[in-house]
Amino acid sequence: MKPLRLGKSGAEQPDLLDSGGQLRDLSAILTDIAGSSLLPESLDKLRQLNPRTLPLVSGSPRLGPCVGSGGKVHLHRPHIFGSSGYLGGAGAGSRPPQ
Repeated sequence: MKPLRLGKSGAEQPDLLDSGGQLRDLSAILTDIAGSSLLPESLDKLRQLNPRTLPLVSGSPRLGPCVGSGGKVHLHRPHIFGSSGYLGGAGAGSRPPQ
């Protein structure tokens, strides 16, 4: 069983792919695959479900992002010229050869 989000961009609904390759509608169980639905206890409840009891998804809906409401992501890029072990041992503040 694999959780999925299907539907138009910005209006995806929670679904799952069962072991037989069938798409099943999870919208009666979850409002979205995000936040508290990703906590271990929520995922354990999903594992307890019998997917065959869920309605089949009709048509060929768009596959959306795996998680909704991702929030902000902050990335850190190290300063490449400030490490003495980087760029062939150039010291802090050194620039690579031109």
